[in-house]
Order: sequence, then C-alpha cells, then structure tokens
Amino acid sequence: MTGTFNKTQILGHLGADPDIHVTEGGREIARLSIATNESYTDKAGVKHERTEWHRAVIFSEGLITKVVKPYLKSGNRVFVEGSNRTDKYTDKDGVERYSTDIVVSELTLVDGKPTAKGK
Repeated sequence: MTGTFNKTQILGHLGADPDIHVTEGGREIARLSIATNESYTDKAGVKHERTEWHRAVIFSEGLITKVVKPYLKSGNRVFVEGSNRTDKYTDKDGVERYSTDIVVSELTLVDGKPTAKGK
C-alpha cells in the first residue's frame, strides 16, 4: 500500500452537553463525549452490554455555529466522521499521558436535525 488512511465513523449518544470554549486567539472549540454500545452473549449464554466512550473535538466554526450550539444536547444521537488524533501531554503530577480524539469533519444529528460538514 502506497498511502495511508485515517478515518473514523461512529454513531452514538452524547453523554453530556457539548463543552464549548474559546481559545486565547478567539477561536471556538467544541468537545463532545459520545457513547457507543455493543452487546454480546458469552459462552455461558449470559448477555453483556459494553459502553465505549469516545472523545470528539470540533474546530469548524460552521459546525459549531450551525449545529452544535443550536441543536446538540446530552442524550442526542449523533453520527460523526473524522480522523483520529493522539496528543501527548504532561499531567499535574509530571506524568506523560496520551489522549485520542476524533477530529470531526462531518456531523449529523440523527434525531432529525441538520447535517453539516466542517469548513
């Protein structure tokens, strides 16, 4: 394979209202916490459910203005598409840590509201 590919798609529910903050440069950034669920039956026939939490970040002012602020609330079902980005940081105790976010390029509010692409 000559190229690479970094694309993530998830369909889940918002675990909280979007966290929108403004950078020192005046740019808005929205952070989302999205839950996806899977269920499976083990060898003994017992059903289990597992929730996976995903962190997503939106840099697009268009998405934040047109979709995030007016429509997104905790519990909404959303479809997001973007790429994974892992950042390294040092916590308050001096320990190096990593966090992975989905950098959202497209977002659809599945509960019947607008669809938008980041610009």
